[in-house]
Formats: sequence, C-alpha cells, structure tokens
Amino acid sequence: HRIQIYDTKQNLVKSFGCKGDNPGEFHYPKGIATDREENIYVADSWNHRVQKFDASGNHLFSFGSCGEGKGQLNEPYDVFIAPNADILVVERYNHRVQIFNSEGTSLGWVGGRGTVLEEELAAIYETPKSFFNAPAFEFPTTIDADSHGNYFISDSGNHRILKFDSRWNLLLAFGERGEQPGQFEYPLSVAVGPHDLLYVADLNNDRIQVFSPTGDFLYAIKEAGNTASIKAPSLSAIAPDGTLYIGLTFDPKVSIFELPQETRQDAPEPGDGENELRSLLKLSRIAAATQGAENDNLFLQGLDIFSSHLDAERQKVLSAYADWEEAALEHNQQLFAEQKQVLEQRDDPGVFNRNLFQAETQDRTRFRQLRHLFSVYRKVVEQASEYSGHILNACSTDSCLKPYMEFAENHLARVGDLMTRLLDVREQNEKIMMAAFADTENQEGKWATFLVRSNANARIMDVLRQFHFELRSLLAGIKGAALKFPSHPLTQETLKRQFIELEGSEKFFKILLGFQEEGPLHRSLDILLKDLIDFWMIGWGAHAETSPVELTLADLEPVAFDDENLTLKEMAQPLLTDGMCLRKTNSGLGSGHLHFSADQALGNEAEFLKTLWKLFENQRVYATRHLETHQQLETLSRQKQTVETQARRNNPADKQAPIALQNDLAVVNFQVSVLKRMALTMEINEASNLFRLVVGVGLFICANKNKSTAEAVRLLEALHAFQQDLQETILLDLEKRKKLSFEASRLNGILNSDAENQNIEELNQTLKVNDQVAEIRPRQEKLDAILNRNFNISNRMKKILAFEKTCALDNASGQADRPDLKGEFSFANSGPLTRDLCQPHGIATTLEGDVLITDYENHQVIRFSSQGIYKNHFGGFGNSPGFFNHPIDVKVNSQGLIYVADEKNKRVQKFRATGEFLLSFGDHESEDKRLGPVFSLSIDPLNQIWVADPTHNRIQVYSGEGDFVRSLNGEENSSQGIFEPASIHCLENGDYLIGDNSPYLLKLFDNDGKYIRGLKKEALGFGEIYYIASHPEHGFFATDYWSNRIIHLNAHLDVISVISQPGQRLGQFGKIAGLAILNRKLIVADFENFRVQVLECPALKRGS
Repeated sequence: HRIQIYDTKQNLVKSFGCKGDNPGEFHYPKGIATDREENIYVADSWNHRVQKFDASGNHLFSFGSCGEGKGQLNEPYDVFIAPNADILVVERYNHRVQIFNSEGTSLGWVGGRGTVLEEELAAIYETPKSFFNAPAFEFPTTIDADSHGNYFISDSGNHRILKFDSRWNLLLAFGERGEQPGQFEYPLSVAVGPHDLLYVADLNNDRIQVFSPTGDFLYAIKEAGNTASIKAPSLSAIAPDGTLYIGLTFDPKVSIFELPQETRQDAPEPGDGENELRSLLKLSRIAAATQGAENDNLFLQGLDIFSSHLDAERQKVLSAYADWEEAALEHNQQLFAEQKQVLEQRDDPGVFNRNLFQAETQDRTRFRQLRHLFSVYRKVVEQASEYSGHILNACSTDSCLKPYMEFAENHLARVGDLMTRLLDVREQNEKIMMAAFADTENQEGKWATFLVRSNANARIMDVLRQFHFELRSLLAGIKGAALKFPSHPLTQETLKRQFIELEGSEKFFKILLGFQEEGPLHRSLDILLKDLIDFWMIGWGAHAETSPVELTLADLEPVAFDDENLTLKEMAQPLLTDGMCLRKTNSGLGSGHLHFSADQALGNEAEFLKTLWKLFENQRVYATRHLETHQQLETLSRQKQTVETQARRNNPADKQAPIALQNDLAVVNFQVSVLKRMALTMEINEASNLFRLVVGVGLFICANKNKSTAEAVRLLEALHAFQQDLQETILLDLEKRKKLSFEASRLNGILNSDAENQNIEELNQTLKVNDQVAEIRPRQEKLDAILNRNFNISNRMKKILAFEKTCALDNASGQADRPDLKGEFSFANSGPLTRDLCQPHGIATTLEGDVLITDYENHQVIRFSSQGIYKNHFGGFGNSPGFFNHPIDVKVNSQGLIYVADEKNKRVQKFRATGEFLLSFGDHESEDKRLGPVFSLSIDPLNQIWVADPTHNRIQVYSGEGDFVRSLNGEENSSQGIFEPASIHCLENGDYLIGDNSPYLLKLFDNDGKYIRGLKKEALGFGEIYYIASHPEHGFFATDYWSNRIIHLNAHLDVISVISQPGQRLGQFGKIAGLAILNRKLIVADFENFRVQVLECPALKRGS
C-alpha cells in the first residue's frame, strides 16, 4: 500500500504511503501517472479515489468516492494525464473511462458495461444507441497513448484492446479469447513503446504480446532475461530508452527486458481480407479530402474488391442459416416430444433427456455462429457503403458514376432475389400454418406443425433483417449518387430502370409486403423508395414520352377492400404518382409520367358520374373495415400482454402451464401477423380505389363536365365537404396523439428513474407502470394507423380540389396549383452513416453554405453540403465532452463556431467549425443557474447564446464563452411574460421571438425586452412552437412538431399561410422539427420520415 520511486539503475529513491483511507494513505494502489510538473497521480483502487502528490510525495488533493454517478469511482485501476491536462481514470468495476479536469471535477465518461456479444447483438438488431452504452467495456484495466494522441485501453474481460482517437471515436478493436497469436486471456496491461508498438501483458497466457499500432501481431515475449519465464504478467511499461519493464502477479520483482533491434512475426496477419478492406477505407478517406483523376482508378479497383467480399459474406450467411435451420428443426422435434410427455404427465424428472440436450446445444451453437456472421456481413456492408460514399464525393468527374451504378444494381438484384425467395418460403409456411390452425381433428399434430413453421418463419425474418440492411444501404448509395449527379442521363436511366419500370421495381413491392410487421424497417424502406421515385418524377417524369392510356368504365370500377387480384401495374400506379400534381395534357390528364384519356367513357356522362360516386362511396366501406381491423389488432395486443403477464407470474414448479402459454402466444402472434397482412392488403386496395377516383374526377374536370349537371356539382361539393370533415378529424386525432405521447413519456420517465434498492412495494409499482406503458402502446399504434390513412386520403382530396380550382381559373398551363412549399429534394444519412436511420432535429447553416443537423436518436451532429452530400460528423452517445444525450438544436455564430443544445445532458456544448470540442456550459454553474432539459437555442448579433429552459420557466443568456449573462423570466397567461418557453429566435436587429405554452403562439420583444406584439393561438389550432427560421425576404416560418405543420408569417406576425402537408412524399412531412433558410430554400428536419427536405421558399409579397 505504498508508492516506491527508483532511479534508472533500479536504486530506491523514495517511498511514501501506507495502508489506510486518510489523505496520503492507500488501499491497493494500482495505476500511476505524472504530469508535466512531475506531480504524481495514483489510482487508489480500493479507496475508490485518485490522489495527487507533488514530486516529493506530498499530498495535494484527492477526488472520487465509491459509486457510479458523475465524479464517483469504483475501483479505479489506471490513471493517465491527457495533453490538455485532463485526468483520465479507468474504472474497472464501473466499466468506463471517466474524464476529470485538472481540479478533479468530472466532465463525464466514455463507455459502459457490455460484452462483445452484446455489442454484436446491438448492431444486428439496430438497438438505439441510448439503450446500449457503446463502447462496451468488461473490466477495463489500463490506458496509454501513442505519438498521434490515440488512446489504447486494455478491455480485459472482453479479451481485446480498443483504440480511440483523441475525440474518443473508436478506431479499432482487436483480439479475442484464446491462446493463439493475437488472442488473449485477460490482457491486464497495454503500454505504448518506441515506434508506437504496443506491449500487452497477456495474463493467463503467460506472455507479453507485441502489436503494430494497427493491431497486427508481431511477436510474443515468454521469458524475462535468459532463464526466468513470464508467469501471469499483469503490468507492462516502456522506458524512454525502450527498456520493457514487466510486473508479474505472483512475483514481487520487476522483470527488465531489452527489446530486440528487429521485430519478427510468428504468425500471419489476422484476417487478410479484413486488412484489405481497412486499407481501402483508409485510402478512400484520404481521397475524400482531395479531388483528382487518380481517385477514379482507385475507385474502380476498390469496388471490385468490395463486391467480392459482399458476395462471399452473403453466401456465408446463407450457408450458416441452412445449418441452423437443420439444427433448429431437430431441436423442435425433440422439444415437442418432451412437451408431449409433460402434458401427458409421463415425464420423469430424474431422467436426463440427452437427445434434447444435444439438439438444443447444436441449435444454440449454430445460431451463435450465424449471429457472428451477421455481424461480419453488416460490417462489410457498412465498409462498402462508406467507401463508395467517400470515393463518389471525391471524384472530380462523372467517370465514377457508371461503375458505381452497375455495382449497386448488381447487388440490388442479388440481395433482392435472395429476399424474395426467402419471403416465398415464409409465405408457404404461413399457408401450412393456416391449414394447421383450421384443423379441428388432428390436435396433436396441429401444434407441432404450427409451431415448427412459426419458428422457421422467425428464423427467416432474422436473416431477412440483415439483407434488408444491405438493401437499404444500396438504395441510400444510389440516392447519394443521384444527389451528386442529379441531371446526369445515367442517373435518370438507373432510377427509371430500378424504381419506375415494373420489371425492376417488382422486387421492392414484394419486399415491402413481406416487412409489413417490421414497423421501422418497413417504414424506412417505404420512405426511401418513395424518395427515389419522386426524385425521378420531379426531374424527368413530366417529360417522359409515354403513350396515353385510354380508360374504360371498367378500369374505374371500385376496388373491393379484400380484392387479392390486383395486378402489379395496378398496385404500382398510386405509388408512382401520389407525389405528383394533376395536369392537363393534349390527350386528357397527366400525373407524373402517366397520361390518361377516357373519351369513350366520358361520352356516357351519366354512367361515368355514377362510377365516380361508387368510388367515393366505397371509401365508407374502407373506413369501417379499417377501424374494425385495428380494433381487432388492439384487442389482440391486449391478449398478448395478458399472456405475457401470466407467463412472468407462472409458478416455476408448474411445467405444463408454460407450454400452453407458449402455444397461446404463438397463436396470438400469428393472428396479429395475418391481421397486419390484411391491413396492408386493404391499404394497397384503398390506394388503388383512391387513384381511380382521382384520375376519374380529374378526367371529368378536364372535359369541363364538373358543372354540367346538378349531380356533377353535388359530387364536387361532397368531395369538398368530405375533405373539410377529414381535416377536422385529423386535428382532433393529432391532439390525441400528442396527449398519448406525453403520457407514455411520463411513464417511461418513471421506469427510467433510479430503480436500485427498490423494496417489494416499489417493485410492484414498477410492474404496474410497465403494464400501463404496454396498454398505451396498442392505442398509439391504432391512432398512428388511423392518422396515416387519413393523411393519405386528405392528400389525394387536396390533389383533386387543387386541380379543380386551377381549371376553374382557366390556368393556361393546365397545371394544378403547386403546394405552398414545393419539394425539390431530400437527403439523409449516407456513406459511413448509412447504418443509422437519420432522425434530424435541429438545423443550422454554416458560413461556407453547408447544412448542419443534429441527429437526435443517433446523438451526433452531421455536416452536409447544400446539395445534401454527406461531409463529416462528430459526437456520439454519452456525457463526456463532445458527446451527446439527444442533441436537439444547433446554431452557428458569426465566427463559424458551433453550439449544440444537448437536451438530456442539460447543457450547451461549443465546438470549432471542424467539430473539435471547446467547452460546455449550463450544467456546472450554481444550482439556481443550471439548465433543465434544453429545448432550443439562438445566437444574437453580439454572439450571445440564448437558451430556452422550459423546466425553469425562463430564457438563459450566456456569452460566447459560456459565461452566464442574464435570465428572462415570466409568468403564465401574460403577453409580456414567458411561460415554459419551447423556442427562442434572435433577429438581426436585436429583437427576439419566443414561442411558449401561454395563450400566445409567438411573442416579439425588442432588444431591451419590451413587448412589441404577439400572435394568439386562438382559432389557429396550433400548439407550442418548437423551431423558428426567418429571412427578410421570406418572413418567419415556425413549426408545430405535433401537428406536422408549418406556419408562415410576415414581420408583423400576420399569418400568410398554414402549410399542412402530412405524409411521406416529397413536400409532405411527418413530425417537423428544425428549420433553416439557405439560398432561398427552406430546409426542414422531417424527423418522423428519417430525412431532411429542401423546398422552394416562398417570398413575401411586396408590402407584407
């Protein structure tokens, strides 16, 4: 329990400390470090603190106490002084690296407890980053840094070494459990020596392993000197002269080893293919910073290599899946035989079922092998996506476009074919399950058949989710290439071939149908496909040369809700044209690339009108059936909840009940699956019914027959009244959705609060809250389904009524009125971020004309060009400097410095334009000045930072350096006060706008805080305003997040328009977050649709 200091000749110079917990005393001191002033820092492990001493061993101060909170420590194992004087402490039992400033104040930490397996599972199943605290550590022990400022951590329990850059971005992980070269058995220490070589004390393998800085094994040291073997090495340290010092667990001596002049390699480099891809990625990152023809050749060579690796890893997954399927079927048969004996009370607890045990072991082994291959496959997909993104951006000409599009189309065809074949197998299984479910006689065989197929389908979906990831990555890559070369003929040809023509797009329709139960995966793919279709339609659709389609009355007949005979062409037409306006053509009616006429059918006006009425009335049938289906789904969700609750509370001694409950759960899940399939079929059929109604009414209007008879006038009046009623229903349902979301958030807040040391009563309360959350979920799903359906219907009604208005005004172009905000293009994560579904919240523009977004759920800030091309990103989940816990807003000051509102860390962080962390504020001031969860921020002409702090009912103002300046407080219902402010927006003249929870939607104040004017919420139907953007030529734009709407105002806060375009097509929105104006474009964070949209920004009329 002491520190001993030796000179270079190993003579003891000084010793200080003894066992105890007073200052200067120790209880198993572990790591030690010195700073530039030769002060000594000691990880006082069992006292759970770090002590600082001067060079003579005099105690200066201590920090830390036992615990897992901020500033607390649990067995600090090592300490390291960073170049900026921060103190890095490796906590073995908190499984993290905590960062302290030079005074010993905690700045947060990096990492959390987790295993390599958990890391793989989180990646495979796309676990939200806030649910899995990466990077994962399992008993980390030591830390060191190389000459480039990169950090190395010995992650002993995961048997690996982790490498981070100076911003704590994970660069590399190498090692696994084993005794072969490059493998570890509890690596307790890592030290960086000359040439940045790594020396790792491999505890249970009795050796020191030496690696290159990139993790390549070089050689192993198994003996110290000529005779002494190394047993259980726990410490490795390198002197400036290159001498290696080794500490052994069971030997009080320190062994000294002179390093060889030349390194040798006892084993080949691990994973040549992995190194090959890693080298290509490194080159692509360099190329991304340059532009030149030399990149083109690199791109072509690299694509071929990645193509081979993708094919190989995909085939490995398929082979391993086949092996797993065989093992799982055998396990199922053995299990069902065992369960049969239990149900018939013929089982003997004293007899070991060896066959079942062996089958279960083989099933689990095969699944683990496949799961690892999933992880490897996804990694290669990520690398290919990042590589192609870097090189496409770096190419100075379009010479890279053709090879990339060929690469993407080839792999789309391969992965699409695999997915459709697996979906065909799943469909056959479902038919067999349906037949078994209906079998009333063969009860014994019924359950075996049903469960075998049910389990097989679950395994198929496990594989399909991985292929979905590659499919999504390829589509995102094509979207990125289209944004880079938007007018190129090859872009037009590729998009048309893959997404417009039926031969190419057929696979996507099948895959979408197959993923109807996988909510986020279905939605993300659906939106991405619609974006690509709309991109082509806007660029080329109206100019495409296609022959007009002559429609008959039979073509316009209503589509039954349960019709299963629609052709692929009939299903595709609504998807292709829903995002396009109607327009008059020489032959009749146009929408996108489609042209329609119905001269013969229109000749019989009465029958034509009668058919339109039938289409319109058919919507009532859909409304009834839709509601019935979702009520049934809600009922089944409750049944599922009941069964799961019974299973949790089952008596462990009862072996029969779990079998029956498992069967019940399988049936409920199957019924849910069938109902969701029915709901999707109904959605497709309704889209076709509405498409016929839109086209039919459009043709009727084109022929100037909409006012020819009283019956025609009545139809149009009915459509107007229907749309008005629909809008009122939507507003009411949006308010219900908001209330449900707030209630779910409140309950989840209770569940996420500190649950340690709960007594029985508190645990029972937690279970009740869990049940309440589970009860809300189906209600939310039902409401979302109703809203999405009504959004789709409303958008089609708007299309008809806008076209009618245009034709009534005799518009020379015959083009329907454009929406208030015309969509131009959208963009989302691509390149290295393709793995993450973008969830944009805050938006800002930089001095260079780039766009910054805060990716709320992925906890990062991303920079795009104004054309939507990915450039770089920074951040990640955590509470240490430069990391975020739900970044909600971002702003840039006049010097280009970046400020990020870090909502759940309750702070604002400041960065250089390059993303380097500078400082944070709002979380470490005096208690009365600390921020609650931050909502929005703004920067005034003096570069002061204004922060909306609704929890404390105030606006906080800080200097650009984070020093507190003043507070703006107020009271409820006051026009001049502030009540729970959600948004703050500073104007160029020093005035500012506030959106809060008072009766006023917005309030304008001058730079002295004097109230100027306000806009009341009354009659507007808006809730709180969360984000505001302004420009002298365009006025104010403000978002109501919960109602998918934007309000457009002039400088006097007069309402110019309310833009309500909910939906998924270009120019339509889900929940809307941040706004920015750049180059006469309005940039919108379309949070719910995983994208950022760029729209034509309407200018103010003169005098507004």
